[in-house]
Amino acid sequence: MIIKIYYFFKNRGLKSTIKQIFKSALSRIGMSVTFHSKKKISNILKARKIFSGRKIKYSQSGYYYIHPMPLERELNEYYKFSYWDSIQSKKYGVETRDIRHFQTLLDVEAKFNEKKKKILNFGSGHGGISIIFNLLGHNVVNVEPSQMTKIFNKNWKSFSSINDVPDEEFDLIYGSHSMEHVHDLDLFNKRIKKLSKQETIFLWEVPNALHPNCGPNENRIDIPHTYYFTIKYFEQSYKQILFLECYNKVKADNTEPLEFKSCFDQYGDSLLFIGKEFKA
Repeated sequence: MIIKIYYFFKNRGLKSTIKQIFKSALSRIGMSVTFHSKKKISNILKARKIFSGRKIKYSQSGYYYIHPMPLERELNEYYKFSYWDSIQSKKYGVETRDIRHFQTLLDVEAKFNEKKKKILNFGSGHGGISIIFNLLGHNVVNVEPSQMTKIFNKNWKSFSSINDVPDEEFDLIYGSHSMEHVHDLDLFNKRIKKLSKQETIFLWEVPNALHPNCGPNENRIDIPHTYYFTIKYFEQSYKQILFLECYNKVKADNTEPLEFKSCFDQYGDSLLFIGKEFKA
């Protein structure tokens, strides 16, 4: 109904007026809206179809995955139309989650900032953790296919794909809500193994596959997640576990900052892992 009202006004030359009305009304209740052309909406719907007719299977390595896996070309098409700089404008900068990750890293590796480090941020998105490390004098390499590669490009190196990153060993390989989007987990793991050394620290945050509302528990694909991880995956994949926590994001109302509350079971909505010595 809202779409019909919008195009009713648009066809009468009042597009900007109705946009402003909707944005103003939604902002009053803490919501926002992004308007797209009919062509873009059509492309988004077409791209989402690549996930239809597929199932979720479980691996004894501790993760769920889409089967059959979409082709890499199909996933790239989905992200092009539906994700990378297409759905809504991204707010670049440091968020509460970035600060929590940084502080947790220092809690387990207190001397991390004593020497200049090489940081790989896989799926850098809004750039928060990269900004923190850059300001502290570390060398940062971002992997991000969206417009992030063009922001602050004098401060760090950026690549659209992890396969484009030159072979070198990083001191920290970091990814926040990015590993669940990879096309081929085995190939990805081989790549990060090549970019790491025995002392490399890995920090991953991912949605928890065992959370009641996560796709595997409802036999549903959480588009565009291709993999769904459990605690078992990290326990089996790394020789050293420095930190492994299941937690829930909590926000009491629109005026309070996002908080992270630890779970004492395995069913929180996210997993935060820090460890060393990747086994694969």
